[in-house]
Amino acid sequence: MKDQLCMLSELQELERQKRQAAGRKEKISADEVRLLWQEIRLLSQGVAADREKLAGLEKACAVGEAELTALTRHCEELEGKLYRGEITNIKEIEQIRTRCEALRRDIGRRENDAVAAIEESERLAAKIAGDEAGLQARKRLHAERQQLVAQEAARGEAELADLEERCRSLADKVDPALLRLFRELARKLPQPVARLAGGVCGGCRRSIPTRQAARGQGELLYCDNCGRILLVE
Repeated sequence: MKDQLCMLSELQELERQKRQAAGRKEKISADEVRLLWQEIRLLSQGVAADREKLAGLEKACAVGEAELTALTRHCEELEGKLYRGEITNIKEIEQIRTRCEALRRDIGRRENDAVAAIEESERLAAKIAGDEAGLQARKRLHAERQQLVAQEAARGEAELADLEERCRSLADKVDPALLRLFRELARKLPQPVARLAGGVCGGCRRSIPTRQAARGQGELLYCDNCGRILLVE
């Protein structure tokens, strides 16, 4: 009987370890992986939006440069007429001079706008480069974390499988009637087998009378207080 109870106590311990292993596996958190993926998605969207904005700026710069070149050429042509003396009519000269001054002011504004657009393009390009470097770093970190979570989950699965196999193997060696009793008690009591050491129940810590403990060498002994099966040390 004692050998059977020893195996039952060992089975109880293995099942406790199995529950703990299942709990650890349940707690394996992929939250960090999910948060990193959300960061990657948002950063990717930001980079895509900035790239679109940069493309728009570059297109606007190209259009502005072409318009600026055309205005400058037109202004130079008008000034050339003035300086070469091709126009002698005073009123027409004044009109062309006024037109040239307006063109120069417009050219100046456009040049300032072009410089600002170029600076903004450079700033945006630098930001994109920095964000892309950060994006690649987060992707590497995401892959590493994902691999770690997968490895941890695999270890948890292997541990559980090993404990389940050991539990099955040990349960096969226990008397079926005793195993059924153990299962019935396990539905009501945590750790239904308790060791009796020094006359004390290892489950509820109550003392067991010596006469009662002596019977446990050849028959099932229960704790009068908690109802656990006692394994006499």
